[in-house]
Amino acid sequence: MLEFLELGRRPVVVGLLAGAGVLLSACGGGSGSDASATTQSVATSDSDVSAAVTLSNLPTKQTLSTSAAISYESSAGNVYCRLDSFTPVACPNPFVLGATATQALAAGSHRVDYYVDTGSGIDLSNPTSSYAWTVETAATTTPTTTPPTTTTPTSPATTAPTTTPTGATLSFPTGSFSIEAPSDADSNDFAAKGFAAVTSVDKYATITRGGIVRFGPAADPSSGKMVLRHEIRSGDPLRHSGNRSELSYDYAQITHGVDYWLAFAIKLDSDWVQSNSGGSGDRQSLWQVHQDSSVSSGSNPMGLQWRGGATGAELVWTQTLGGTQVSSWATEAAAPGQWMKWIVHYRSGPDSSYAPLLEVWRATGSGSFQKVTPLMAANSPWGEPQKGTTDWTKLGIYKWTTGVYGSIPKRGMYSSGLYFGKGTNLYTEAANSLAGL
Repeated sequence: MLEFLELGRRPVVVGLLAGAGVLLSACGGGSGSDASATTQSVATSDSDVSAAVTLSNLPTKQTLSTSAAISYESSAGNVYCRLDSFTPVACPNPFVLGATATQALAAGSHRVDYYVDTGSGIDLSNPTSSYAWTVETAATTTPTTTPPTTTTPTSPATTAPTTTPTGATLSFPTGSFSIEAPSDADSNDFAAKGFAAVTSVDKYATITRGGIVRFGPAADPSSGKMVLRHEIRSGDPLRHSGNRSELSYDYAQITHGVDYWLAFAIKLDSDWVQSNSGGSGDRQSLWQVHQDSSVSSGSNPMGLQWRGGATGAELVWTQTLGGTQVSSWATEAAAPGQWMKWIVHYRSGPDSSYAPLLEVWRATGSGSFQKVTPLMAANSPWGEPQKGTTDWTKLGIYKWTTGVYGSIPKRGMYSSGLYFGKGTNLYTEAANSLAGL
């Protein structure tokens, strides 16, 4: 059955699926008849206006994932897209496929086609950009993982569990939160957007600007889990002098001398590499413990930063005491395109009577957790100088070097959300919260 679709001045022929009353409105599954295992990218010109579509966050050519969240950038016109042989739709950004179990992509070959209408319609036989990949069938045996390993810390004991973490979900939100990401209505120095508690990661609000998600739930292309998408762009409205796509966990309150366990994971877009960076001045925070609003020390007690540079893109941990950096340690290679997972055991204090302690474990991809040793001596004071202050945790992208983006005018990543617990030894619970990524 054929039908003519008028998307501009020129009609185009659109093939309809037999018996299909379903449009793939950002996320159906299945396999269309024109799916291909090869990649095609075709630039077209329409009405003397150059049209181009650049795709990013693409699934790998062979993958076990039954979902994807493909982003695009277009130089002109209205963008339409389709999966396999479904009817094209006005393309959301990202184009989320297989967001639920019923919409999961079937095993086999799949293809997305992108079209740009600059005023004369689209030609289904000539997509502006295409990409094809194969969803493979998972192995019948269940793989095993090596238990996390660690050295025995001073006090309290934090020996790694002897069992493999199982059964984890990303469903640990427990209180009120704020989103710091610009919407279409925001201008410079926009306010944080406060929300009440939600029950799981997929319940967070979505913030968009110019049709592009700046913050919101999305399906992780590799694991299929619902995670959070963060993106900033050069020229976005500033909040407190920075480009931000941060989630502020307002309920995750931290006081001196108390043991806290935090776990989170991030996956940087594949373009977070040294060759695209603006050098050592290209920096952004990815996770931070923010100082109590009543404290004016001028620097946060703890943070994880990304920075470019001549030696490569890297992650740097920093600690401060009363606004003065007391330690910059554990400089690590960034791993764009892979999940980087952390467990943080956190006990701050302005003097040794609080027995300050900081322990961090990291796992990359499918690897096991390994302890990252700080350069500070045990019981070294760090954090805010005032006793009894209350800090809190934030996760996402905060770029204070807004004039330095390098060759790409954006930064994007996924995050797991935050596990936050209080107790002397919650290593197992923290590790379990990130299982499956």
